Amino acid sequence: MLKNVLGTFFFLLTSLYANSYVNPVPFSKSIKSGAPKPVSLNYHMPVITWADALLAVDNKHLFPKGIKLVDDPIEQINDVLDGKTPFIRQTVGSGVMIADALKQKGINMIVFHSVSDSLGGDVIVAKKAIKNFNQLEAMVKAGKKPVIAIQWGGPHMGWLVQLLNSIHLKLSDVNIKYTANLFGENSPESAIAEDSSVDIAFVISPSAATLTQGEYAIPGLHVLTSTKVMNDAIKDVIFVRADWAVQHATELQKIRNAYFNSLKHIMNDALIKETAELLFGSGKQGTEDLTGMRDETRFHNQSRSENFLYSPTNLINFNRKTAEIVAAYAKSNYISSSQLTIGTYDWKVKISKGAELKELDQQTQASVLGKVKTLDTKGQGQDIFKKTIYFKPNQSSFSETTYGTDFEEAIRLTATYGGAVIKIVGNVDPQLLRAWNKAVEFKKDGKVQNLVKVERYLKKVTGNNHNLQTMSIQLIQTELNNVRNAANQTSKERANAVKRAIVTYAKKHSYDLDASRMVVLGAGGDAPIYEVPKDEQQFLKNIRVEFVITNYNAEISEFSETQDF
Repeated sequence: MLKNVLGTFFFLLTSLYANSYVNPVPFSKSIKSGAPKPVSLNYHMPVITWADALLAVDNKHLFPKGIKLVDDPIEQINDVLDGKTPFIRQTVGSGVMIADALKQKGINMIVFHSVSDSLGGDVIVAKKAIKNFNQLEAMVKAGKKPVIAIQWGGPHMGWLVQLLNSIHLKLSDVNIKYTANLFGENSPESAIAEDSSVDIAFVISPSAATLTQGEYAIPGLHVLTSTKVMNDAIKDVIFVRADWAVQHATELQKIRNAYFNSLKHIMNDALIKETAELLFGSGKQGTEDLTGMRDETRFHNQSRSENFLYSPTNLINFNRKTAEIVAAYAKSNYISSSQLTIGTYDWKVKISKGAELKELDQQTQASVLGKVKTLDTKGQGQDIFKKTIYFKPNQSSFSETTYGTDFEEAIRLTATYGGAVIKIVGNVDPQLLRAWNKAVEFKKDGKVQNLVKVERYLKKVTGNNHNLQTMSIQLIQTELNNVRNAANQTSKERANAVKRAIVTYAKKHSYDLDASRMVVLGAGGDAPIYEVPKDEQQFLKNIRVEFVITNYNAEISEFSETQDF
């Protein structure tokens, strides 16, 4: 597959091909007419070109007509309407559009199983003017609509909604150019390569590598983020006709259990070869491509599946994710109704009411903190998005009444960017540091009158008298170091207090929280928004805690993803 993508891309760069974009018409207007037929006894299970096809192929004996590769969502809908299958295999984002279309035909679809997430197989690439999501947000605030290329109805649709929501933007805030294909001709990769107006493109990882690396790379393009960072962005699920599910409960249970059991077979060479032939045809390259897909997939065991589908403590669970997507699609007329709901099959799952809190022990926290500081010093950290909470001077407590909305958003961001490190960085105003810096400078230059001005300022701020004219340069430098250390300590203590408040908030409201990826840092007064505040408002802007979502090029072993089965 990778060689095919490279070849296609080279063809695009050396041809006169021009992109042709798709008009976003709801699926309900694109499917076949006529009344739906009852499900045939001789039905199949659809799969798409993704690694969880391994599970379907391993259980092909459970489906009377075996497995069918159907990447086109319209074809999947038509197969359901024709009674060829009761199943739909899609991501949640495209699945909402499918469920809406079938609802118009009187067919109610529910989700009975979640199978996988993408862990790096899907990537967002951007022009160099957009280095992080804060710049994307700033473009919108400045009145400019960023141009995004994405496949219409494809696997990235829900990811787009989740991304925009995380940075307080809507679909209407951006200009979306929809393509017919995921890669190759008429795709997001060709759009950003050939259309100078496109700022961002949602692509698959081989396309991203071609666009940003090597001899075919497009100058200025870079990886903005991927599903390795937003590792809950693309949820792969299987829908089933609700009426069929009721009548075939035992059959459905057998399929679900078999998929869980097949997780132990995904390394089997014979299964990989058979599945690769279904997806790509025979040949060594297909086997290599499927192996790469498998390594970029997080398969769902029973615990992970049930947490996503049923856990009320999960802030990005199926119901919440679906509601978010439905609301966005309805406003853009991608679906027929904002009232669309998609149920889940009742497996009588017993989910604990207690939220899951992940934390590291102190020794491991110290190890992670050391690695983060080292990687930042080497410039290996990519800051993706920054959220800021502002405080009052000398504030040490943070009430839910005042900061509850901020805390809930911080918890949601931690879940949304589950593959990133969340740096909680405290900042203080730099004026006291600046005053002592100036004292050192004036003392060296012998500017007595200016030293008097600094003395007055220090008296006003600290309440203490400082006779800088009689102090030695060494003593002034020592005081400067003491103030700098105090500023660093104060800023770190404030960041720690905010982290504790967030953990307390999560526990109180029964929200899952991965606090293990929260790294607390104190920037002191070294990173002010306003170096010399002109008024109280600018002074208060400097007193803040920032949540910096950071991706590191080097792996931090404490956070390495492993399959949990």
